[in-house]
Amino acid sequence: MNKTQSAIIKVLLKDNRATYEDLARTIGVDRTTIRRNIAVLKEIGAIRRVGEDKNGYWEVLLDIKIVD
Repeated sequence: MNKTQSAIIKVLLKDNRATYEDLARTIGVDRTTIRRNIAVLKEIGAIRRVGEDKNGYWEVLLDIKIVD
């Protein structure tokens, strides 16, 4: 998992309803970078989308302990 993917996981653990725009702004990368990394995270089974795009949320499927 790369640095951006780790940052995405960290944000989603705090706010599972974060949008691509929220993630891009929080992490400080382009929305395209977020979209590409989300695709990888879904492909490897680290996250999944639950529900609709508008009303759904992200579920983190990894057992990760966040240390600030």
